[in-house]
Amino acid sequence: MYPCDSLLNVALMYYEKPSPERAMTLLYKGRLEEEMGNAKEATRLLQEALLLTERFPDEVETRRHVLSSLGNLYAYFANYEVAIEKFRQLYEYCNTDKDKAIALDRISAYYAVKEQQDSTFFIQREALAHAFASKDSLVIASILLSMSIHFDDFTDNNDSALYYGRWALRMLPATAPKGNCYYNIGAQLAVDEAMRDSALFYLHQCQTDTTFQGRNLALLDLAQLEEESGNYRAANPYLWAYIDYADSLIYSEQSTTIERMAYKNKSDLRVQREQLKAEQRQERIIGVASFLIIGLFFYFRHRLMKKKRQQQETERQLADAEKKQLAMQTIIEDNETIIALLRQEKGEEAQKREEEIKKREVLIENLRKEKTDLLTWLFSQNTLYKKVQTYRKQWVGGSKEQKVLNNTDRQKLKETVLNIYAQQVEEWHVRHPRLMEEDLLLLCLQEAGLDSQSIAICFGYGDTHPINQRKLRIKERMHPLTS
Repeated sequence: MYPCDSLLNVALMYYEKPSPERAMTLLYKGRLEEEMGNAKEATRLLQEALLLTERFPDEVETRRHVLSSLGNLYAYFANYEVAIEKFRQLYEYCNTDKDKAIALDRISAYYAVKEQQDSTFFIQREALAHAFASKDSLVIASILLSMSIHFDDFTDNNDSALYYGRWALRMLPATAPKGNCYYNIGAQLAVDEAMRDSALFYLHQCQTDTTFQGRNLALLDLAQLEEESGNYRAANPYLWAYIDYADSLIYSEQSTTIERMAYKNKSDLRVQREQLKAEQRQERIIGVASFLIIGLFFYFRHRLMKKKRQQQETERQLADAEKKQLAMQTIIEDNETIIALLRQEKGEEAQKREEEIKKREVLIENLRKEKTDLLTWLFSQNTLYKKVQTYRKQWVGGSKEQKVLNNTDRQKLKETVLNIYAQQVEEWHVRHPRLMEEDLLLLCLQEAGLDSQSIAICFGYGDTHPINQRKLRIKERMHPLTS
């Protein structure tokens, strides 16, 4: 259930003129829209609130909260350059060690995304110093966990990553959720074969935290660890639990979308009733004008609904395709498990088992090809894919006039591609934890069949040299040299 925003709508009508109260109302309204998933409307409201706070310099607390919400919103949608600007402004308005620690932690996250290791750790240590000065154990634990993750991402120093991860776990208050810490430690331990028992312990522990949204990832890790240990019977329940979780997640997302649309329509009707009550107190001529406006509203609403129905049909086709690829992945994993069990069996009828294994291997290969084709089709339906293909036809490699995707389009493309190939990305990330986000994006684009020139356009390059260099770095990260 979404909270009712009728009172906020009335407050915005009441505080019509610029005032500190209107800025505060816009802040709460923006946060509510963000909670409902209306990012565009949330951004508009928060930006208006930010402009209002500039007219009232004494409203420092409101401005600080607005900057924090805006920065988080931009960062969530990968608009990192705008997000870092807001977080730097936020830091200037922080007066307590706790607030400074939180702001610096968010700033360090920007440098982590940009793969600037030295800046990330320098700012992270500053944040940790402020966190200890604040004596807030939850903030301290949060920053220690960030340091653990960054050590794991940037360096081969797994000991430091585990050190900060365990320190974060110790610092968490007894009543605080611990699932994130347990999963982080478990995933880091899983890399070392000698520490598999400990990894299993922490991954099991994270399953007990019902507030932890990454429990589905832990299910995959548990299944992989059990499979690598040869415990296929123990691995199977985790795989099925993960499939059930994925199915329920798809259903939940569809239900949430329908609820959101219903709530939005009810909210619009409430606002209209308030407007009609106000209009009835005015002169008759305004009533006539309102009638004409409502007529135009329904006319355009009819056109808009027609367009929405077409869009919903397209979304339905995409959703069906996603369900189909999920089902194919389930069949692939089941057959791989059966093959592994058949190879372990001993006794007579070896030829019959080999024939069954070959039959299932052919089925797996066909399903994987069909799944790859399906994911490629999903990607090809995106407007950015079509734009890349258009630019590819005009390719003049190395020319200053070469058209490439701008920063906004690149961020949208990254979000789209990583979402479509989410399962493959997770498998790569588990197998090769040193891969960065940009590396995973390049691997996905290759999986989609894009050539080097097309990939260069996706990354904003006018030639393929940077792409070739990144491919070499990916090979090093996937197959590190051993001494």
